Amino acid sequence: MKQLFYTCIAVFVFVVFCSHVALLKDTLDCKEVCDPTDSSKACSITKPTKIIIEVNNTVEIKYYPFCVKVDDLSQLTLANTSTFMFNISENSTVRVWVGNHASSAEFYRSKYSLDGNDAFTIYYTVSINLASGLLANSTGDVPAINFINNCDLAKKSCSINYGNPCVREKQCGMYLEKSSPAERDVKFFISWTGTDNTGTPLRSYGLLPSNFRFLAFENYFNTIVDSFKVIVTPK
Repeated sequence: MKQLFYTCIAVFVFVVFCSHVALLKDTLDCKEVCDPTDSSKACSITKPTKIIIEVNNTVEIKYYPFCVKVDDLSQLTLANTSTFMFNISENSTVRVWVGNHASSAEFYRSKYSLDGNDAFTIYYTVSINLASGLLANSTGDVPAINFINNCDLAKKSCSINYGNPCVREKQCGMYLEKSSPAERDVKFFISWTGTDNTGTPLRSYGLLPSNFRFLAFENYFNTIVDSFKVIVTPK
């Protein structure tokens, strides 16, 4: 009975996921995009918009523009960034730009994790909060462009996979010695919360991996993501 319950939940998640995960991005027309920082171009669900990922190794800064749909759960991979982020400093950072608004700078690497091994962030999970299609004002400890904390309460290990370390007590990591260059490339999951310009709720935040861990569905999530995720390439 318990297995049947989880199977039914998995089917439900499968349907919801398919309606929100970013697919076939190369066909997305980004000539006309909404801009959640411009009141004359407020965003609606499924409208394309541009975001920029900034990577900074303390000596050089690079920018990677992406075109994504509002309320898609989009996976972004910055190919061939592992060497750039590792070779200079342990204080390399990433930042997300939406229009003219920048997120906080978040560390990529932790030279000395809990057990003393060098670790890096597997992927960042980010939520972009809109209010009526425009970037919402930051409230309390929750910024408009929010890097989700994926560490356990003790900030010692990844809450999605307890076998993985934490990077700077915030992001899920992987040990350098156990990784390949491709695995070390900077990666993001971009999700959305709040409402679009018609007042419709944005729901893709609920599909972030950390939420599936809370519901004990991480095995189903991994299976679905492996089957359906499509990397969004820089535009």
